[in-house]
Amino acid sequence: MPIDTRDWYRERYGYRPPDSHRSYRPPRRKLPLGKIFLILLIVACVVATIYTGYLLLTHRTNWSVGAIVLAADIGVLIWNISVLRKYRVGAGTVISILVVITLLGAIVSAFAGVEPFSDAKAEVVGWFQKVGSQTPTPRSSPASEYPADISGRVTIAEKVKCLTAIAVPPSRDSDVFWIVDITVKNNAYSDSVVASFQDCYKGWVIIANDETFRPVACGSYTEPMSLALGETGQFMIYFSMPETLHISDAQICYQGREPYSYGKLTGGDRVVAYDWDSKKVITEPKAVVVADNWEIQLDGKSWKGSTVTVKLTITNLGPRRNFGMMASFLYPGPELVAIDSTEKAVEPWVPTPSIDEMREGILFYVPPYTREFYPNESWSGSLKFEMSPYSGETKLYIRFYQRPYFLFDLGSPTKD
Repeated sequence: MPIDTRDWYRERYGYRPPDSHRSYRPPRRKLPLGKIFLILLIVACVVATIYTGYLLLTHRTNWSVGAIVLAADIGVLIWNISVLRKYRVGAGTVISILVVITLLGAIVSAFAGVEPFSDAKAEVVGWFQKVGSQTPTPRSSPASEYPADISGRVTIAEKVKCLTAIAVPPSRDSDVFWIVDITVKNNAYSDSVVASFQDCYKGWVIIANDETFRPVACGSYTEPMSLALGETGQFMIYFSMPETLHISDAQICYQGREPYSYGKLTGGDRVVAYDWDSKKVITEPKAVVVADNWEIQLDGKSWKGSTVTVKLTITNLGPRRNFGMMASFLYPGPELVAIDSTEKAVEPWVPTPSIDEMREGILFYVPPYTREFYPNESWSGSLKFEMSPYSGETKLYIRFYQRPYFLFDLGSPTKD
């Protein structure tokens, strides 16, 4: 008869050992506050490293300062990890906390308007809107296959004068006006093709990249138009459109009758302002532009070879705030850039510190407008932009967090 070793163990030592199928598990220990602090510090270092790297890649901070900050973030991160390993904290715990906090931070940053999270949020929301929208998408077939032949010639205006004494800019700084001169022929619609102020919102749209753009609220047609079968007519309408949208990516669409008809847009001449009532271009020279309560006045410009010198006056029409990306690391302001015909952005030229200046602690220079402005405070001075001899037509922009807003035409490089 086999001997029960557990009974023998009890007779010798006074108690019976636990059953073999019952595994012993030590009680769980709570995570000390020191470990939690180190984990949160690692998360903060990771977020700081990603954000600093983003600023460097998008050229939104000076490269020397950004490189120093990035190296410091990485150094502190490595030191934190080495200290945390002594506590023997599982990698799964650190990764889980990192993922949760990173996701929460990204969501909060997206709704707070912090880039690039806000742009990602806009793309996601736009994708859901596109999926849920029933708006027809443009087809690549020629216009002759549609019930109506449509073509439109576009004039791009930065401002439109309509029933007012002054030309009014679009509601958003990133938009411009498209003045569209439309020619349409009714080939197969049994009902008339109409164009009037009352029907323009449901009758005519511009479709680009699966988005629908409707006419602006103000304005009217020269005359109401009604085209019976076989008739041809012409009228004008204008839209508020994104400045970055190319005409070749857009189509004019007539949705007043089914099936819808699509047409090609051409042109694209840019003007300072357009008088909608007289249907004429306003040729007054553009000297002052106001963007986000910053008044930028062009006092002069000159080219010498591929270098353009611009004389400006910048006035703060808003509250106390900064102008220039390096005016404050936490609260940067807008900056001025010159963008050529190849869409290359060039920042104002600043001198490189000499070795003696670097020894004295001067590591870099910033554009002269980089500073804090009080309300109604102004700065006047000159800026140089070193362009390429092949830059072509160059324009001056004010850039708000990588979003440029057009200011002035600067011309093109000379042969000197």
